[in-house]
Amino acid sequence: MGKNDKQIILAVLFFLTCAPAASPDNATAVEYFQKGAAAYQKGDLHGAAVFFENTINNAPEYAPAYHALGLVFRDQGEPLSQITWYMKKAIDLDPEYLAAYEDLGKVYQMAGSHDESIFYFEELLKKDPNRLAVHFSLAWIYLLAKGEPHPGAEHFEAVLKQSKIPKAYYGLGLAYSMMREPARVLEIIT
Repeated sequence: MGKNDKQIILAVLFFLTCAPAASPDNATAVEYFQKGAAAYQKGDLHGAAVFFENTINNAPEYAPAYHALGLVFRDQGEPLSQITWYMKKAIDLDPEYLAAYEDLGKVYQMAGSHDESIFYFEELLKKDPNRLAVHFSLAWIYLLAKGEPHPGAEHFEAVLKQSKIPKAYYGLGLAYSMMREPARVLEIIT
């Protein structure tokens, strides 16, 4: 995969997670947000941060700008408290802005704050129960980080209802093994 392919994929992913259902009424804020997205896609994190901050200054109730700034801070390696503040602010402003829940769960997961990760992932699943990636993340968190195979198995099963992912079968087999259910393990591996 070439550099341009990676940039295109990053751009698509960014707009899928940050693109709002409705833009702010302020044309200046829209312009700043678009410039911030373009800078982010180019890898200009400093420029993106400036544009997203200007978006917030012009449209302080615009949740996607807070979320996007949280992503920039994550990519810059800023402190967890700063990253999560912006993502939580996006959720406070728009409780239906699902991308912020997912990214907040991922940030906490990567930081090893598994209880917080579980909270935000489960809140997201209450709003959209078919998020395969979230079920998959929760399954591994429960299984490996928390040592709780029962909820891990439930999430692996939810994944497998949507897609036959080999690692989900593997994880489900591990969960059944941890639950001391050898017959179910055999179902998975045969």
